[in-house]
Amino acid sequence: MDSLKLNNDALKPAKLLRHLHTIHPTLKDRPTEFFEGKCKSLKKMKLGPSGANVALSQQVRTASFEISQLITANIFEEDAKKKIQNMPLSNNTVKARIGKMSCDIEEQLLGKIKSSPYFALQCDETTDIAQCCQLLVFVRFLDVEDKTIKEELLLSSVLETRLVHVERNRCNANH
Repeated sequence: MDSLKLNNDALKPAKLLRHLHTIHPTLKDRPTEFFEGKCKSLKKMKLGPSGANVALSQQVRTASFEISQLITANIFEEDAKKKIQNMPLSNNTVKARIGKMSCDIEEQLLGKIKSSPYFALQCDETTDIAQCCQLLVFVRFLDVEDKTIKEELLLSSVLETRLVHVERNRCNANH
């Protein structure tokens, strides 16, 4: 079976059945338990935001680091190698640096938004193939420095539940 991402319209039972018969004809006679098992194993897999297997992307990241080390070993002179080796690169140090850079980028973006005469927000709630709900908030604003309209990701957050369900429950409670 494929890990194709389908939009909400394609998740209608008739369209899913057509997809099964046209794309996976060898699986159309399988019992419901087979698909339930596939669903359970997919939910157990650690998938990243792109739908890729996290374990695989970690292997790719490790290979990338190893390649980078080989490249730097061949490019830098001995003095530069010693300076790099003396840099504190513990997990905590790197995490702290990433946190500081993240805060700086956020402050710069908020400063540009505040200095803009107008801005617009766009919110998008989505559920990925692992049933992980995410909220994305984009901001579009006029950058007064270079007089262009910019669009940036302002927030990306994992949600505990789908907003549609929260809204539906709120409506039901009010009526």
